[in-house]
Order: sequence, then structure tokens, then C-alpha cells
Amino acid sequence: LGLTVNIPTAIIMIAVLVGTQSIFFFPSSFRIDDEGITARYPLRRVRFTWPEVKRFVVVGESGFLSRRRKPSIWDTFRGMPIILPEEPAETIAAIRSHLSESLA
Repeated sequence: LGLTVNIPTAIIMIAVLVGTQSIFFFPSSFRIDDEGITARYPLRRVRFTWPEVKRFVVVGESGFLSRRRKPSIWDTFRGMPIILPEEPAETIAAIRSHLSESLA
């Protein structure tokens, strides 16, 4: 069983992995205001207005905002992952205070 290493392919695959998981590898920042929430990730900036948010999920040390009511395979591309602080209660409460009653 021979193993060949294609260096350019390996570099591309590592770049894809780091690019798709960059919010976990590099600093991200979030700003909540009366109109919405802005996420500044290393490779992009995302803004959701509160009326756009249809779903808010908290799992462990992270949260996820989605423009879709039901989970979808498109969530990865259309949603906003949020890295919560060590004491997440205040951040979760701030987000929920801006959501409609059916979501909060």
C-alpha cells in the first residue's frame, strides 16, 4: 500500500480547513446594537438585523443565529456562529432581548 503526498493538494486542503474554521483559530469580535448584530471574523464581516434572525441556538460555549426557522444544510453558509464569553449569560440575554417573543 503506497502513500503518495501531493504537496500542492495538501497545502490547498490545509488552507480550506483553516479558512472554514478560522473563527475558532483566530480572534473574532461581535457588536450588538439596537438594529442588529455584527460579527467580525478574520476573513469576513457579517451583519444580521434583528428582524432577519429566525433562530437562535446555544450549544456549550457557542451560539448560532440563523435566517432560517428550521435547521438546514445551508446554515453553515447563511448563519452566524458566535463564540460566547466565559460568562455567557449576559450576552445570551442581550441577544434574546432583541428577538421576537417567539424566538427568545
